[in-house]
Amino acid sequence: MRRAESRARREGAAELLPLLERRAARSRTVVVIDADPQARARVATWLSSRGFRVRATADVGQGLDCVRHDAAGVVVLGYAEGSPALDLIRRLRGRFEPLPLRSPPRIVVLGDGLDEPRARFARRLGADVVLRGGGEVELAEAVRRLAHECPEPSGGRNP
Repeated sequence: MRRAESRARREGAAELLPLLERRAARSRTVVVIDADPQARARVATWLSSRGFRVRATADVGQGLDCVRHDAAGVVVLGYAEGSPALDLIRRLRGRFEPLPLRSPPRIVVLGDGLDEPRARFARRLGADVVLRGGGEVELAEAVRRLAHECPEPSGGRNP
């Protein structure tokens, strides 16, 4: 990103700078939605210590608002038996009740209780990465890779 920004400045392409800045901010914003307060705090602390801007919440509605308004590039969903994580994947991917998003975020699903059939189902629904009992290093690497792959916003301000 820095290389593209400095090239834009050198070539006098000042009109590209706002787009590059929006893309950089989007790719560094991660929303963590997890009902477990200890897991949520651990994930948020770990990611923020790695340079990500993190918004963490237990509330699904508040998490979706963060995705909309903060233009999150990556969403980390905590999975536990009975959690709404799989329904959230459907919502984020616009499978029902489409969200007014300019481009959908990348999705990471975390969960020790996530068995293989549910992990496959999460992937079919649109989860980009499913980590079953993975550690913080695997999570940080997955988020970093997905943030780097974030699609550019389609212009304008976020709704």
